[in-house]
Amino acid sequence: MNKIRHTFLCRSVAIAATFLATAILQYAFADEQLYFDVQEIAQWQNKSFNGESTYQLTQINNRKAVAASSQQSASARYYKNKIDLKTTPYLNWSWQVEDLPNTLSDDSTKSGDDYAARIYVVFKTGFAFWKIASLNYVWANQRPKGDHWHNAYTNKVVLLAVDSGSDAVGQWQSYKVNVAEDIKKYWAKEVSTLTSIAIMADSDDSQSSTKSYFGDIWFSAD
Repeated sequence: MNKIRHTFLCRSVAIAATFLATAILQYAFADEQLYFDVQEIAQWQNKSFNGESTYQLTQINNRKAVAASSQQSASARYYKNKIDLKTTPYLNWSWQVEDLPNTLSDDSTKSGDDYAARIYVVFKTGFAFWKIASLNYVWANQRPKGDHWHNAYTNKVVLLAVDSGSDAVGQWQSYKVNVAEDIKKYWAKEVSTLTSIAIMADSDDSQSSTKSYFGDIWFSAD
């Protein structure tokens, strides 16, 4: 084998090995994390419940974010696909609340069921298509951080207060929750798969307005 051919062959093998190693690393990383950056979140599908809240890609303090605003409205942006909680049970996100809904009603009442920022995850509770339930991680208005309650409109939704009140308004807050354990704790069910995830800002019940910013969202193994 001449020198030129030998050099070309060695280089080809090295390049192939590099591509293989990269592919293996990407596959392993994909198994350990499901990541949504703000550009993707801004393009999630829209679901209106009452009017249209707005979700726009923006920049605040040199940080990219999805600006979520509601004006007596309630709509969400959602991603619908299976999410494996066995592999990636932890949900990670950050948000900043700027304007809370103008309500003094308890969060468990219909008139108090408005939130400047919430993330909800949806899962099946049976084989029929209507057998679904949801956990909502919210910035509560009156209920204290750490509290939980059923939604005023349906018993298929449990809300968890990861933050509350006005003390941290205007500041970025970061969170990490074990969704699989939360479902087990509040629904007494072993769930291995989510069917969708959504962000939402709403103020229709209080007839007021809200504003918040969402950062990247991701599921991780730990």
